[in-house]
Amino acid sequence: MAVLEAPYVYISSLPSKDVRNRFIDALDYWLKLCPETVAHVKQVTDLLHNASLILDDFEDDSPLRRGKPATHTIFGAAQSINTSNYTITKAIRMVLGFVEPARALEILDKIMSLFQGQAMDLFWSYNNHCPSLDEYYRMVDNKTGQLFCIATYFMVTELPKDVRSAQMLLERFTLLLGRYFQVRDDYQNLMSADYTRQKGFCEDLDEGKYTVPLIFTLQSQPPNLRVLHILSIGKRTGKLAKEQKDLVLKIIEEAGGFQYTRSVLADLYGRLCGQLQELEVMFGSSNTDLRCLLELLKI
Repeated sequence: MAVLEAPYVYISSLPSKDVRNRFIDALDYWLKLCPETVAHVKQVTDLLHNASLILDDFEDDSPLRRGKPATHTIFGAAQSINTSNYTITKAIRMVLGFVEPARALEILDKIMSLFQGQAMDLFWSYNNHCPSLDEYYRMVDNKTGQLFCIATYFMVTELPKDVRSAQMLLERFTLLLGRYFQVRDDYQNLMSADYTRQKGFCEDLDEGKYTVPLIFTLQSQPPNLRVLHILSIGKRTGKLAKEQKDLVLKIIEEAGGFQYTRSVLADLYGRLCGQLQELEVMFGSSNTDLRCLLELLKI
């Protein structure tokens, strides 16, 4: 068992802001669930999140995770994938053992959505296909948003039926939080010195990932052959030179891609704050923990 779980133990040990568990605790301020339920929700979320990180790093050929070697560079691809599959199965077993069957199936549908979102992300990168921004946001809602939604939905299933009127508003807030979280990550990957230390310099460009700054640039300046050819080279070689990345960053800046992304983040953040106010009115109390979490993520 130690051999099987070693890759998971490693990825779990890496430093993290613990955003998802802080989000769960903040929701529980309103929902007031029993400690056992909250512990189950956190465990399922942690299992799914860390398993997805192991798979993401291997599928993206990422050498680093949070400033440390990625799991597959230590344990090998085969062992890492096997542990990830085991971990996801373990999470599903926990859901089935804790939630009534009909609700459990809905949670499993959300887990399946994680893979659908990742499939589109990988497809666009592998085929050097630039999605529309609407397509990109739908992918994010599945890949990033659903992990937050799984926690929210899991918690709401424990509520009395007359309190579940908050479910739809909570799920809208949660999806929006996932979207903000991912667009923020896109921006930080290309602009943050701290992110460079954690994941490497503009790693998304090495992977040929289509993110908001890049999609906006390519759609506002079609066809930008310099960018497309540089991304193609990165996919073939597995890594771009600093000078190639600097050129792409310059093109994005001149096209207004970073300014546009900052405006998207500001809009999403404003909407999150507005929905948080609605939730506070619905539950009859302000939520300091949730407000602090939003402030932590603000750019």
